[in-house]
Amino acid sequence: MELGYWSDVSEWLMAGASIESVEVDSAKFDRSGGMCNDYGYGDAKDALFKLFVQAFSVFSLVWGALEATLDAMNLPPHPDRAKRGKISDACYFLHKEFESRTVCLGLKEEIESFRRNARECLGFDRVESRYLMGRDFGIPAIGLFIVYELRNQFAHGSLVFPTPNEEYKPESAHHSLVSHATRIVLMQLQMLVIAHSNHSTDLGEYFWYESEDDEDGCNTPLSVALGTLQFSCSEEAPQLLLFPYW
Repeated sequence: MELGYWSDVSEWLMAGASIESVEVDSAKFDRSGGMCNDYGYGDAKDALFKLFVQAFSVFSLVWGALEATLDAMNLPPHPDRAKRGKISDACYFLHKEFESRTVCLGLKEEIESFRRNARECLGFDRVESRYLMGRDFGIPAIGLFIVYELRNQFAHGSLVFPTPNEEYKPESAHHSLVSHATRIVLMQLQMLVIAHSNHSTDLGEYFWYESEDDEDGCNTPLSVALGTLQFSCSEEAPQLLLFPYW
């Protein structure tokens, strides 16, 4: 893969990582003047909408990084012609490459958290049917396969936006759902790069990786270093902002 492709991918990821907050004003173009005596419903909805828009902005940019990576990798197609497609091909590739490898730490937990929130936000039947459809991919790829349902509902305009609960409180699983989806895509992207770099014999030094077995600090295979990309060596902050919890 050419170096220029990695530069394109990193720009998508840097754009997503640079988002710290968003400004939302739902009344800006509300000609009705808002709801009268809404008992705080409008404020609660604004609070939820802000969280959701922020989370989805990051997710969309991370998904862009995934798409750019898949375009650059040009993975082999799924052996079943009826199941071919960019995401299905990527899932099959991950499934085969990680048959005898360990998946990224935390991936299984993120998948379960996504499924739990998705049943409430995306619809139980649609999420579970997609999960059953892709269960042959196993843990190495099922996360990406089911997160695609979130991406599709957004792309086709069928995603339902969060609303306050019965007591008009800003409580909804939508932004948590999107945050779990973002972390899944990041880890699946990480695994794609690990599998791709495993065939390289290049050794190097990586600022995020430290090993007691490598005294010189420059004899680490990239595929090994990538396996710890989401962690730091600091006891105070062992997990980097690669997987933020909004």
